[in-house]
Amino acid sequence: MLLLLMAFHVTADVVSRSFFNAPIAATLEFGTYYYMVAASFLALGYAQMRDHNVSVDILVHGAGSRVRMIVECVALIITLFYGVAFTWASTLSALEKTRVGAYTLTQFFNLATWPSNWILVVAGVVFCLVLLAQILRLFVALSRGEDRSVAQLIGQNRESV
Repeated sequence: MLLLLMAFHVTADVVSRSFFNAPIAATLEFGTYYYMVAASFLALGYAQMRDHNVSVDILVHGAGSRVRMIVECVALIITLFYGVAFTWASTLSALEKTRVGAYTLTQFFNLATWPSNWILVVAGVVFCLVLLAQILRLFVALSRGEDRSVAQLIGQNRESV
């Protein structure tokens, strides 16, 4: 949906510039500071939840389900540590940008850019919550002695390719 909005905005700018010699102000800046940030980072949690992030399982592909579950749990914990660090750094940056009222100069007005920093914080929190839910699901399955595929445990009904 967000990409459609961005495409509409850019198309409207091109039409307005071409036919009326009146471009829409700050189209580039909106694309740079809002659309691209949101499109890039808000999808992290969704991709993780649907198991669409890149993973390489060549070393454990032939291993049993239990070994793959343990390896996946460790990988998710490491990823969670990274996600928490990313979210913490994003929060500190967003707080500072909000405090100073960060903005960028456009041709006609000053565009506040500090709100776009909070997109990273929201995306990071969602990503970490998805990771935490997947870790807990794997941990519970391991503690119960379940022997299922990782894809089934983290919410997918398909094996990795």
